[in-house]
Amino acid sequence: MRRARLLVMLAVFLVEHCVSSSAGAPSKIVLDSHFTYIILGGDHVAESIGRYLSSKDTNKTVLVLKGSRCNDVLEPSEPSKQWLEVSYLFAESAHYLGYEFIDPFLHGSKPGIAFTNQTSSFIPPLQQLYAVDPNLKMLTDARPQRIIYNKALGVEVSINFETHYLFAKELIIAGRCLEDYQLLSQVDILPRDTLSALLNEVPLEVALKSPIIAPIFTLNGNATFSQTPPNKQPYCLLATELFIETLSKSGTDQTLAAKQGIQPNAKVNIVLKEQAPNRWIGFNPSVIYQESATELSDPATMYKVLADTIEVCMKLGTSQTFQKLGLSLQPLRIPDAAASTCPPDQPDSVLCFVNYTLSTVYNSVEDPATVSPQFKMEHLAEDFRLKSSRNLRLLPFGLTSPFLEHWWKRIFSPRKVIREYTTRIGILSPDLTQLNGYTMDALLAKLRERLKVIESMPPKL
Repeated sequence: MRRARLLVMLAVFLVEHCVSSSAGAPSKIVLDSHFTYIILGGDHVAESIGRYLSSKDTNKTVLVLKGSRCNDVLEPSEPSKQWLEVSYLFAESAHYLGYEFIDPFLHGSKPGIAFTNQTSSFIPPLQQLYAVDPNLKMLTDARPQRIIYNKALGVEVSINFETHYLFAKELIIAGRCLEDYQLLSQVDILPRDTLSALLNEVPLEVALKSPIIAPIFTLNGNATFSQTPPNKQPYCLLATELFIETLSKSGTDQTLAAKQGIQPNAKVNIVLKEQAPNRWIGFNPSVIYQESATELSDPATMYKVLADTIEVCMKLGTSQTFQKLGLSLQPLRIPDAAASTCPPDQPDSVLCFVNYTLSTVYNSVEDPATVSPQFKMEHLAEDFRLKSSRNLRLLPFGLTSPFLEHWWKRIFSPRKVIREYTTRIGILSPDLTQLNGYTMDALLAKLRERLKVIESMPPKL
């Protein structure tokens, strides 16, 4: 009897322990299986598109599958001594200017030089599902396995180590993460060679963090590194990044901001063209835009941030360390619209180019129908739909704010479709359905006559 009582007490304790453990366990992620849009991407571009599409039409459902790893499309596919040495000298020059070396996984939480050879981001420990808006959901640390491309369009995703099938009317792959686009080749939507050509043909003005590549230095023939076979890609984006804080900068003490814990508001990347005969190194300044930093939405403040950042780039490019590569400052090509107002001398022409670029963003035409496409691509249409599949759209953008958002009005603008009206005798064009010559009184009179005829008809038994 005593033994039975102990067994009962032990059973009750185990049940209570299991209930309390299950209450503290993370809730299971539950997702609908069908959406209007599914956006796949491992960087900030996918979330930006998701927010735009969900706010544009609240009746359409949007799912953002945000991955956890991202190797930039522009990065070299294999190590090259040339871009390695440029990356080393870039980091060394920034360190001599007073910037500390920081952990690349900090994602720019403080100023400094983040030296790395690849941009694999930090892998979060758990998947999280966020209901950003009633019609917008975002799954972080998404693990897409393959694209479903047959009679239905969707994505096979691993959620809580279980396979889920998610379907959409339109699938969008966005951003510069190579892993996302490789899913297209796995299901034979695009051959690898075609996919590589597609990603390489995207202009640098939308592939980089900002459309500004300045200053640019030519790589002379007397460079210290040995010649290596050129990379297959026309341009290389070095993963080493310099994070800068400009708004509270005082004097030349660049390390003061890092010690005070002030977050940076600008970033510098290096673009390298290592193929002969025209080899060059370009600085790509961009703005780290945070929702709390409302002052960055002001064009004058944005210009000041970029101007201060380019000033640092000029110091880096003309430093004794970087000049080991035998660099010479390249004259900047100014657009024809701004050539008459920009001075021909450096560095004033660089700042004039920055001012012109910002003006095209803030003073852009609001009506997307009047905006003409800026470039043509072989494999993508003007709205970046894949020419071989109209329900699949590729947006290999790398731009950040404020250069990114104004593109969505151009790309996702509704097309003016001529509606057709179906009748018992077939399809009528709108011009045949126009009741020309009839006034409102005449139409009402005809309606009254028709109602009288209907009322006079005997009821059906």
